Amino acid sequence: MEVLSLLFGIVLIIIGSVMYSPIDDGAFFYIIVVGGFVLAMIGLVLLIVDMVRIRKQRKVKGNQVKLEVTEE
Repeated sequence: MEVLSLLFGIVLIIIGSVMYSPIDDGAFFYIIVVGGFVLAMIGLVLLIVDMVRIRKQRKVKGNQVKLEVTEE
């Protein structure tokens, strides 16, 4: 989901930059480009949070396996 948000945000930034000029259609440019930037940043933050969470789970799981082996 985070990757889709990131990709969709980048696509919006590209579409807004190519199709709309800030001089002619200022409102559309800012809505699409800034919206795409915000969407891409939200996706990137969520992706980083997930990666950190997965790394912590792997560390905890690895420690549990080592403890179980030493107890037997």
